[in-house]
Amino acid sequence: MNSHMEERWRRLCGFKFVDSFASSAGSAADAEAEIFNAESAESIQSDVVLLRALCGPAFDPSLSKGASMLRLVCVLIVMAIPALLTAGDDDVRKELKALQGTWKAVALEAGGKALPKQVVPDFLFIVAADGKAIGRMGKIEYEANIRVDAKKDPKTIDNIHESGVHKGKKQFGVYKLEADKWIVCMTAPGAQESDRPKSFETKDSRNVMFTFERLKEDKKP
Repeated sequence: MNSHMEERWRRLCGFKFVDSFASSAGSAADAEAEIFNAESAESIQSDVVLLRALCGPAFDPSLSKGASMLRLVCVLIVMAIPALLTAGDDDVRKELKALQGTWKAVALEAGGKALPKQVVPDFLFIVAADGKAIGRMGKIEYEANIRVDAKKDPKTIDNIHESGVHKGKKQFGVYKLEADKWIVCMTAPGAQESDRPKSFETKDSRNVMFTFERLKEDKKP
């Protein structure tokens, strides 16, 4: 392998990648032939870029011996991605199904203090199985889209306002579901994701915590 080409491959893949070809092929010339006879330089380069995008910058191509092995690893990873995404989608669907129904606010906390029951707003939050939601307080109503991650601890929820005075704004929160009781601690609309509460505390923050109860007709058996 000439010095220019070797330097190119070392920059692209790291020193160990070219060295591993030379070691397995027996010489630098054989290594060059193995690389370019197996596949084009552009093809291998795209494989490395893809693998690094999938696995992170720490990916070490020297772990795969030869261009065909690199291609095989790339194919296996790409084939695995749909299964991983499907598993994640199933978890989300299952969680949204558990949240489906009409929820009524029965308690509210802000600034570390629970509001008197008589001043808790008459607020309903209606969740569909696809994550579409409607917030309703009296005659005021807004549409939203919620995203949940039940694998986090605590579980996380994003509330994206699709209409109303806060259209386009997001709220970030954590929640826990206890049968027909749903407790949500959440930021105000327009907050950053980094403001997401890490626990069910509202003291010294602008976060609020709702306790919802599922309306009788929507209660799970």
